Amino acid sequence: MGTRFGGSASGNTEPEGTEALILGISSSELHDESFSSVTKTYAKHKHCSIMLQLLQQKHRSPELESQLEEPWLRDYKDKKHFLIDGLLHHREKNTSSITVTDRDHISLIRKNAIIAPTWDT
Repeated sequence: MGTRFGGSASGNTEPEGTEALILGISSSELHDESFSSVTKTYAKHKHCSIMLQLLQQKHRSPELESQLEEPWLRDYKDKKHFLIDGLLHHREKNTSSITVTDRDHISLIRKNAIIAPTWDT
């Protein structure tokens, strides 16, 4: 059984009725400043900025899509990206992860993670 994602006030822009299987749930008590800090970095990253614009629009934008490069374009066409609470997520098989682009954020996550050595930067 999957969890249905649909448009909501929380900023979720996944199409109504789309299912994503959740095999495990991980959560942390991030302060609003943490979310804000991560989302602000998206504006500095070309592909994240374009992806956010695409996901927030109601209609396709071939002009914006043409600005994406691989593998971002392929992932967009395969609907592997979605937004929840303004955070960009990437879906791969039965898992999804928040997209983090800032080196300081990545270092902080690694420092506080239980298992981090396999992450690439």
